[in-house]
Amino acid sequence: MFIFRVIALIALLVVPALASHKVTFYNKCKKHTVRPIYHDVSGKTVHLKALKYNQKTSMTVAEGQHAWRAYGQVGKQCLEPDGTRCTLLECSFENSAFRQCNISRVSGYNLGMKFSFGNKSCKGNYCLSGKCNGDRAFTNPTDGGKSLRQCNAKNVPMSVSFHC
Repeated sequence: MFIFRVIALIALLVVPALASHKVTFYNKCKKHTVRPIYHDVSGKTVHLKALKYNQKTSMTVAEGQHAWRAYGQVGKQCLEPDGTRCTLLECSFENSAFRQCNISRVSGYNLGMKFSFGNKSCKGNYCLSGKCNGDRAFTNPTDGGKSLRQCNAKNVPMSVSFHC
């Protein structure tokens, strides 16, 4: 009986580590220290390390995670917890055959943003100004369908960079 408990405990510890996406955030903005913030549909908010120019930090997002977003906080520009008034990266990994992300400036723009997937067959996207169109970012709730990017690679890592 004891051995089954040990195996079950190991499975609980190993499986989540195997089924996840490493998301690395980079500050490419010389003018500002940027704090990446993650917020998901369950209400979980994570404030990552504040990044000076050329610094990076990372976190893990679970495979199967429903709607989540990340944004770069500069001072108190973005309203917490969901990043209102700021450039957003919005993703959903709930469907293992259809992981998708997009950039949104529907509720505002504060920093340029790029994202990419760690699989060369998957395309990322970027929006480097408050004027990028629906091919680069959602600018209203209905115009950004072309800006959606998907990646069907399991546990694919992501890179997100902030620009100014």
